[in-house]
Amino acid sequence: MPYDEFDVYKTALDDANELLRRRGDADNLYVGIVTLILTGEAYLFVTSQFDSWLPVIVTAAASLVGLAIVRRWSQGFAEISRILDKRFEFLRKLEATETLQRIGATAFTEEYPIYTRTRRKRRGLNSYLQWVFGLVFVLIPLFLALATLARVTPELQPLYYFIQPLPALPSLAPTTLP
Repeated sequence: MPYDEFDVYKTALDDANELLRRRGDADNLYVGIVTLILTGEAYLFVTSQFDSWLPVIVTAAASLVGLAIVRRWSQGFAEISRILDKRFEFLRKLEATETLQRIGATAFTEEYPIYTRTRRKRRGLNSYLQWVFGLVFVLIPLFLALATLARVTPELQPLYYFIQPLPALPSLAPTTLP
């Protein structure tokens, strides 16, 4: 049974667009999950009085989970990018057929040099986000551990002066005048 090259091209194009949409949805999901974990860590960090090791342990555990999530996000992004590369290559091969050249379907062939040039030149926003999130997951428990160590170790008490916790907020209860 013969096939219509245009229908194959349209199906492959729809498939590539759907995969791009899924990659964007997955990125949004991972950013949301990582943001929730970082929010919890930031709350523990800000409310800590640096007098207990419990916040250090909790933020370190949350950071390990966060780093695992960022790593999976990075792997998934790379896998989908490789799949998209194959799809785009297939679309370029289809565009080389006589039928599609006659109707002027050459977008992927024309855009491919731009796509490859930008990919080699710079990392995308996604890579930077993954790198920054990973760095923050390392820095929060590390700084919290150092601040706690400075507070509980007598020899390091002079360092504690520079990293004292935030003062407690005043009560919003109305005061009675005498």
